[in-house]
Amino acid sequence: MRWAEVRLRSIAHDSGRRQINEWFFWLVFCPIAFQRLEIGRFPCDLRSVISGAANQYVEFRDNGYWIAKTRVSVDSVVLAFRDGLTPETIAADCFPLLTLEQVYGAITWYLANRAEFDAYLKNAQAEFDKQRLVANRENKDISEKLMQARRRLLTSK
Repeated sequence: MRWAEVRLRSIAHDSGRRQINEWFFWLVFCPIAFQRLEIGRFPCDLRSVISGAANQYVEFRDNGYWIAKTRVSVDSVVLAFRDGLTPETIAADCFPLLTLEQVYGAITWYLANRAEFDAYLKNAQAEFDKQRLVANRENKDISEKLMQARRRLLTSK
């Protein structure tokens, strides 16, 4: 039995923090090792194990995804991760209220639900753009003043 097979079984039965962090490390930093694994030999689906273990870190409320029991959106953590920040940097510098475990859990959940979450982000961006256009139309005076201030800042640099 391979190490990865043993590790997956231990996570399936015990979703302890240490095992999840180790498994996430191998998933993210050793993708070649995952290409060589025979996923069909595992007693359960890899996606369901990762998603199930990470569900304790992410919750859906108020029409958005949030780090469980916090006011930090998963969007913020995922976008920082996509920009190339490490989980350690995200936890220490961007969101000091989050533990490293919470950041790893959110990223693990994102990786297991990438298609769903990317569609959610795309819809959220479209909604934001629509609301911005409506706000600019309804408040032309303020919008003009903001655009003039922005131009002055850009030309002064």
